[in-house]
Amino acid sequence: MIRARFILLALCSLALSLQAQAQSFVVVVGPHSPLKHLSPHDISNVFLGRIETLPGAGTVRPLELRDDAELRLAFHAAITGMSEHKLRSHWAAMVFTGKARPPWRYESVDLLRARLQEDPHAVAYLRRQDLDASLKQVFP
Repeated sequence: MIRARFILLALCSLALSLQAQAQSFVVVVGPHSPLKHLSPHDISNVFLGRIETLPGAGTVRPLELRDDAELRLAFHAAITGMSEHKLRSHWAAMVFTGKARPPWRYESVDLLRARLQEDPHAVAYLRRQDLDASLKQVFP
């Protein structure tokens, strides 16, 4: 009985943690992007290099911040379900086989935001507090 309660508590804690992580970031595009909404499945496929085009949007270019490991881990835990170790393995295989290249990385939110504003094919994830009126939120 105690074990069942512990397992239930652990599962509830995990669910709340993933919900909090999902709410800590937003997926955004620039003002000239034709994208209006992306599903978690599409986002996962884009950021894992599984697809390079989306219906109605054409080519998509995933972007991310270089030095925000906490945000990256929260994003991938919630969207792709991958840990840092699995991500590294995934990208090593994708690059080695020539199937895809990892998302372009930017040094700052300002540089990332500038790229999103000029490139209608770019898509990125940011901390919710970094979202401003110059970008369109497509998830959640």
